[in-house]
This record gives sequence, structure tokens and C-alpha cells, in this order.
Amino acid sequence: MNDEVTVEPREVAPTSAEGREAEGREAAAAPTSPEARRAGQPLSGRVAYGLAALSGLLYALACPGFDAWPLALVAQVPLILALRGQTPKRATGLGWVAGLVMCVVGFYWLRELLITFAHLPVPLPSLGMVVVAAYQAGRMALVGLVFGLATRRGWPPLPVFAAAFISAELVYPELFPWYYAGCVHNALPLLQLAEYGGVFLVGALLLAPNLAIAAVLQSWLDRKAEDRPPLSQRLVGAGLLAPILLGGWGLFRIGQIRGQQEEAKSVRVALIQPNMPLVDRKGSLEKHQQMTAEARKKRPELVIWNEGTVLINIKTDRYEDEVQARIAKDLKVPAILGLAIRTPNPPGSYFARTVTTSAVLTDADGAVQGRYDKNYLLMFGEYLPFGDTFPSLYEISPNSTRLTPGTSLAPLHFGEHRLSTTICYEDILPAYVNAMMRTEDPDLLVNLTNDVWFGDTLEPAQHFALAALRTVEQRRYLVRSTNSGYSGIVDATGKVVERGGTFATEIIHGTARYMTGSTLYRRIGNAPWYLLALVTLALCGVRRPGSRA
Repeated sequence: MNDEVTVEPREVAPTSAEGREAEGREAAAAPTSPEARRAGQPLSGRVAYGLAALSGLLYALACPGFDAWPLALVAQVPLILALRGQTPKRATGLGWVAGLVMCVVGFYWLRELLITFAHLPVPLPSLGMVVVAAYQAGRMALVGLVFGLATRRGWPPLPVFAAAFISAELVYPELFPWYYAGCVHNALPLLQLAEYGGVFLVGALLLAPNLAIAAVLQSWLDRKAEDRPPLSQRLVGAGLLAPILLGGWGLFRIGQIRGQQEEAKSVRVALIQPNMPLVDRKGSLEKHQQMTAEARKKRPELVIWNEGTVLINIKTDRYEDEVQARIAKDLKVPAILGLAIRTPNPPGSYFARTVTTSAVLTDADGAVQGRYDKNYLLMFGEYLPFGDTFPSLYEISPNSTRLTPGTSLAPLHFGEHRLSTTICYEDILPAYVNAMMRTEDPDLLVNLTNDVWFGDTLEPAQHFALAALRTVEQRRYLVRSTNSGYSGIVDATGKVVERGGTFATEIIHGTARYMTGSTLYRRIGNAPWYLLALVTLALCGVRRPGSRA
């Protein structure tokens, strides 16, 4: 009798591509215990969208007006947690929700803008506000999209989020530009990095504790995962300490700049804030002249009017003569006049006149010494897209003016000094102001603004705060005169030296100083940040070497 030999079958691992794919499908289908789950598993849609909305709310409350600026150090944490592990489509939606909540809460004044210009019946202004906010929220949607694509290709989530956040601030075409750095406009030590890398470097500083806290919370969420990555205590510590350490350096730098300010030549200024209605300019010239006469009693060296509330129709070929004869000859003090200048167009033109919003410098005798025409016009307020091609659009929006943009960046020459003069929201455009400051190296920033169309909302506070950031980027004083507020003076450290109220008729007297010297940000501008944006874009299409993603 032969002994039977039983051979047990052995498992042979599939070697073909099809076999490996089948094995992967089986593994994916197999039930996984909570203890064996992978790190970085996404949160459910309901929880993720709730966290995204919370992030947008915290972001809005950190903005000027609400001024809960410490929230900027944690506002992005919920969004970072919500984004992890999500598909690019859902990550885009999460970013958009965060941006929408932020814009609706923080920029609700968009509704007032639509009421003023379009006279829309309720509830259309509110609907219009949501539509504009939805477009503005696209910036955060872009952050989510980049995060989803880059992390799917194996790149680490936290650095990707920071790079996407900064890059979106730089490249997304907003109607009303906004920067994360504006949240800390009144936390001066944290602003001082702006002289090296502008608002984007300050934003990176604010993101550091957000990333550190998110790393800790992610590690806790993954505490039962088999492949939980180690938590780098050094990186977490660096993120948490960054605002403290760099804030301490900022205090030191503030002391240095204030020492330079004390040695700089001063100039006494008077800011005329007449609080005139937006459209009705009747009596505007007389009111400005009367307030200038009142301001002269305190012997200012320079009086500054606001943006375009005085209209002058030019009837000759010499606007300078008409400005002197009809407006400035009796002022008896050097002044920067905010004028809306209308000059006749050649016969046959569809529009009878060309209109510019201008800042005109005159001497004590009223003679014109220089002129700057506003370059960047406000869409819908100062021009309509395609309005030149389809002029009938201006009949639909009767309060939308048709302005002609200027082309020169040259400063106004006030004796031996050069005044870099911006009009309206040009003062919140870092690259534009940088370009102006490279033209003849001005020693004082001047801004003329009219924010009355936004009503008594948070917009004047937000505009003033964003404008103040230019003082640190350029290490120059800013003198800002508005129609309805806020008018004021900001020194070269970002400190508000003088500031009036809103929707009040008042004259703000104060002293500014002429500063010299350049900054690193002025010399290099946004070039490093554009490079970062290109690298971030590349991460969306290139897989990280050695990644299992």
C-alpha cells in the first residue's frame, strides 16, 4: 500500500499587472477596522462644509471694522482640516463656501454700493451682493482646487495650503482686492515684515500658527491610523512661535523707524472732509473754499481736498488758467485739489466730454504746479465694462460715470519734495504704488478718496486699513483726505497719527514727515511671489517622487 502524500496549495502572489490591480480592488473592498484606517481620511461632507463656513466666519471677524485680529492666527485651521483627503472637486467647493461666508459677512457693504448706483428694488441689492461675493469667493475656491490637485499628487498638505493661499491672493482678479495682512493693521509689530515682502509675507506669517495648530489636530484625528506620520514638534513650535519672535523683531524695527522719523523734515497739513452727497455737487466748491479758509487759521503748509467732489467744466485750451481763476486764486495756501475735470471732445464724438478724476497741485497764488489723473477706475462706479462699445449701457446705470483713465505715474512736485498721489482705491494696490514709488523716489504718500457710495458701513474702515499697509511697504508717511471718512495721517510704521470720523464735516490737522530711502519690497516687488505661484501651479500636475498617491 502506497502512502498518500498530500501537498497543501500555496498562495502565490499575483505577478501580472492584472493580478496586482485585482488585489488592490479586493483590499479596497475589504472591511477596515477603525484601528487600521489610513491617516488623512477625509471628513464627511456635512462636517467639512460646516468647518469651511466656520473658517469663513472667523476670517470675516478678523477683518478691519470687526477687528478681532487674533482670529487671523487660527481662522484657517477649520478649512485646512476640512480640505484634507478631499477630492479636488469637493476641495474647490469647500474653499468657495469659506470664501462666500467671509465675503458676505465681511463685505456686506457691497449691497449699499448696488443701492446707490443701480437703485434696485428690494431684494435685488441683496441678491446682487451675494452674486459679487460669490465671485470674490472664487479666490478661496482656487485655494481649494490647488490643494486638492497637489495633495492628490503626493505633495504635503500644509505647505501646499500656504502656497495656494498666498498665490491666490496674488493672481485672482478681484473686483475689490483684499489681503490677509489687513487683519492685523492695528497689530503693528506683525506688520513690519511688509518692507521685505509686502502683504504676502505678512500673510505668510499669519498662516504659520494656523498650520501648526492644524498639524496638531490632524495628528490627533489620525491617532488610531496604522500609517500615522510622526508629528514634528520643531515645526509645530516654529509655527506657534513665529508671531511672537517676529513680533518682537517688529517692535525693535518700529523703534528704529521712529528714530528716523524724528530726524525727518515735517510738514503741517490740513485735510478737508466736507461730507458732501455722492451725486449732488451743488455748493461743493463754496464749501471747500470756506473750509480751506477756516483751516488757514492754524497755518498749514499744505491743504488737501478729497476726490472729485468739485466739478469744473473746462471751456478753453488752458485748464490751468481756469483752475486758478475759478477755484484756487483765493485759497491763499498751497493745496492739492480733488477735481472732476470735464473737457470738450472733438465734434462728432459720441461722448461730448472727456472726464477725469484728478489731483491738481496749486501754490499759494492759485497757480497750477502739477496734475495727476486717476489711472485705476472702479468698475460699475466710474466706468461700465464695454460701455465705450455699447454707450446705451450708461442709460441702464445712470449713476455710473464714464471716466477717462490717466497714464502717468509721476509724483506732484511740491517745492523740493515729491508727493506720490493716488486717488481712491489705487492706494490698496501694492504693485501699483510700488511702480509709483520707483518714479522719481517720492518722499510722501498722498491719497484722495470718496467712499460715500458705500454708506456708513465697514468699508471706510477696511479701505483705510488696507491703505495704511503701504506706509510699511514703502516706509513713508501717508496723508489721506476723504469726502466722508476716514481721513487721517499714518506714519512710516503703520501707526495712525491722526484720524477723523465718518459721515462728519471736519478739518483734520496734523503733521507728516518727508521720509527717504528704499525698501527691499520696493526693489524686488512681487517677483518672488509670482515664482511661488508658478511652482504651486506645477505641483498640481507633477507627482511627488516616491509618493504612493
